[in-house]
Amino acid sequence: MFNHAGVLSPGVRVSLNGPVDPYSNSELKHAVVWYADEAPEAWCMLPSGGFGLFNVLGITDDEMEFADSIKDYGTWCIQQAVKNIGHGQVTDPYRSSIMKHENIDAVLGGVRTFADTFRANKENKFLADPDSIT
Repeated sequence: MFNHAGVLSPGVRVSLNGPVDPYSNSELKHAVVWYADEAPEAWCMLPSGGFGLFNVLGITDDEMEFADSIKDYGTWCIQQAVKNIGHGQVTDPYRSSIMKHENIDAVLGGVRTFADTFRANKENKFLADPDSIT
């Protein structure tokens, strides 16, 4: 994570160039950064500047492909899908891809539909009042 060129903030997806546990054959070779469920007020300001407490979740190659396929909201979608399958926001380096889960099509369809609806509502609001979106 320390070699990532840029700011690690919610929405960022990072390829790790190897397993999250370097001494294993873990399928988790990527990470996504998102808001931690346990820390809803994750942004703090100090006189020297602000900082956030965020969650970093390990994901597999095919999970990363799914996240990359979603315009703007892929990171949110994949972390929601991982949570819906039952893994929460915890990186278990030994879990298999959620893409192998028997109910994955319904889960992915649901999060994709939610993201598409959110995006459409945001775009419609912007078209109605461009100053309302910051």
